[in-house]
Amino acid sequence: MGRTARKKVWLYGFIAALSCLLAGACYSLGVFSLLFEPQRRSQLTSEEAPSSPIDLEASLSGAPPLNQFAELTCVVTSIFDAPNTTILVTLPKGFILVSGDLYWSGGIPENGKVEINAVIKAVKVGNWTIKVTAGYPFGGDSWYGDVDSVYVSVSENFAYISEKPFPSGDSDEIQETEPS
Repeated sequence: MGRTARKKVWLYGFIAALSCLLAGACYSLGVFSLLFEPQRRSQLTSEEAPSSPIDLEASLSGAPPLNQFAELTCVVTSIFDAPNTTILVTLPKGFILVSGDLYWSGGIPENGKVEINAVIKAVKVGNWTIKVTAGYPFGGDSWYGDVDSVYVSVSENFAYISEKPFPSGDSDEIQETEPS
């Protein structure tokens, strides 16, 4: 074996050893679980502490074109007892409330669920964000909760719901919703 071949073998051995050391360090720091087990984070048991004990899911029955209606459903679950919980839906100026509730306040029992529903109407063409917050105070100035948004593009004869927010600068004016 020539000198160049020995250098290559040594270099490959050095790289392999360095890779093993790096892999061991990443494993001990838990980096691999973050990179290769993303589904595990969404399968927490009640014995593991989530970032927030409140989970919120907001959805529309469909995307309403201009002057059409859709049902907005907000489901809030809590793995812990959640006293004094509030749910607040903020409609943009492109939608109005026809019936139902945009605000709820009360307690959610451990592993409990609350659902509020509202029928809304699209009244203005544009790209809109319907924002929903749910949470409760927890000791002093702390607040546990979740936020969800539904992104809707409305035109005269067509509408769609987007998975992602619309680019900034689009018509996303907020209409304040007062608790009743």
